[in-house]
Amino acid sequence: MYCWGPACNGSTRGAMKLAALGREVKEMIGGLEYWVREGRPTEGRRPIDPETATPADLGLVR
Repeated sequence: MYCWGPACNGSTRGAMKLAALGREVKEMIGGLEYWVREGRPTEGRRPIDPETATPADLGLVR
């Protein structure tokens, strides 16, 4: 679960609901952008270099 805004608690609330249903969950603090910047795996249309990724590269900007 992740939220993108600094004050967003949607991921926390969503994770709590899924955990209550018995699902294993993790909250990604910093959202997808920080997941990629830390070099974690993703699936998608193009490879992204975490060192040079911008929000637009991550699909976070329209």
